[in-house]
Amino acid sequence: MDVDLTISGLAALVALASAWFARASVRQAERAADAAEAQVVGQRESNISAAQPYVWADVRADDTQGHWLQLVVGNAGPTVAENVRVVFDPPLPLEDRVDRLTGTALQRLQRGMSSLAPGHMLAWVLGASARLLESDGAQVHSVTIDADGPFGPIPTLEYEINLADFRESQDRPAGTLHKLTRAVEGITAELKKRDR
Repeated sequence: MDVDLTISGLAALVALASAWFARASVRQAERAADAAEAQVVGQRESNISAAQPYVWADVRADDTQGHWLQLVVGNAGPTVAENVRVVFDPPLPLEDRVDRLTGTALQRLQRGMSSLAPGHMLAWVLGASARLLESDGAQVHSVTIDADGPFGPIPTLEYEINLADFRESQDRPAGTLHKLTRAVEGITAELKKRDR
């Protein structure tokens, strides 16, 4: 009977050890399955984010007239942004002579534009920087941007623009009539030398 009891005890120990290893294997398989599922979810979220529009708004110096400040709104994402809403708090300052047109555009931005295609930018003149930046203090404007993409609403984008950052910056447009005039004067001088 001792042999039978010993064999039964060993069989029970082997069964317990097998059960423990099986349980450990199941736990490991569950962890692997959870990790795989998390990776799939993460990849899906990454793919959705990469396919969403990226709408931005900025105040910039006009490339052709450096002393003018303009509001620029663009879509740097790969898909069309719909129901684009851009809100400035407090509202951006406007020079009197552009107030009506740009003011109407700002109201439309706040209510929501129907769409903005990928790579597209819209610009509105705010006014001459000297007039808009007369105040010595900070001119901080919070920007809030909401839009819809192909997978629904994109996360709200919020940041600040401080117009005071434009103070003391150079008024140097990329291409100007002044440069063109100087080039024409140079060509004219060369032609006059040849005619002599």
